[in-house]
Amino acid sequence: MTSATHSGSSRPHNSRTALAFICALSGGSMLLACQPRTPPAVPAPEGPGGPQTPAEAPKVEGVIDPLSLISREVLLNPKMVITSAEQVQTYNEDAGEVWVALVEVPKEEKLNALIRQDARQTGDSFMVEARSAMKEAAEGAFPAQPWSMQIDWSVAAQSEQLVGVMRSVANYSGGAHGSYAEAGLIFPRGSDVALQAPELFVDEVLPSIVAMAVCRGLAEQKIDRTGESLMYDEPMTCTSEQAAEIMKSATIGLLSSDQPDRVGGLVAFFDQYTVGPYAEGNYAIPVAQEAFAANLKLEWAESFAGKPVVNPVE
Repeated sequence: MTSATHSGSSRPHNSRTALAFICALSGGSMLLACQPRTPPAVPAPEGPGGPQTPAEAPKVEGVIDPLSLISREVLLNPKMVITSAEQVQTYNEDAGEVWVALVEVPKEEKLNALIRQDARQTGDSFMVEARSAMKEAAEGAFPAQPWSMQIDWSVAAQSEQLVGVMRSVANYSGGAHGSYAEAGLIFPRGSDVALQAPELFVDEVLPSIVAMAVCRGLAEQKIDRTGESLMYDEPMTCTSEQAAEIMKSATIGLLSSDQPDRVGGLVAFFDQYTVGPYAEGNYAIPVAQEAFAANLKLEWAESFAGKPVVNPVE
């Protein structure tokens, strides 16, 4: 998992357009977060030592460091070319800053072009809003606060048929705190059109066993973090109906395997506010391929084998 701040920065981040490009890819169907909404302001929980820091989402091993694979000659905008394997600052002005780390997947020209397009469009849109906010602040509407954004693309898993990538966006756009969002995307080799997770399965329906495994895994992680499994004060019973409803808030990506060139499972990502208050942070729930292998379409089945490589929650 990538850090929510770039090197040398201690600013918080806040999400406003973090998954705009992901929502565009999916027609707005991948996330409840794609729908316009204003999340409730939830204060950090109090503890013996005062306000507590939100729990950090579990780390997923096998995600290649994007800094080690960053393209050395990628045009992000007419004024910026990446020339070294470092986090690159594409904007740095009074209104805000944008940092980007890209992955370049060998022999996947269409996917690489899509990733570059995302970095450019997301950064450009963010800075348009940042400049507008700074102008309003200058007119006395509210105190001036520079905005900041970090975009990270990385490879999560690969097989001969599939490439799984992860997109992480951390940003701050004023207010009490920032936010961090991440999404998994699944691509057939040679394509820039993302597969929806149900398309991996017979009848193109996500098996109930996946939804149930995600619901139970989420409940367990909530107990680890908060001592109880609640969805905004509602108990998590993980009925089939509740599990299906929870999956509407997830994006689903691939997990690497302990076997080379294979996918070890799926991972469901939940951003802040989607399944609990801000203080709980993000969730990433792994599901081993053994749980759903029998339901995979024949054309994708050989991509899945072995055990998923996942870091334990720290």
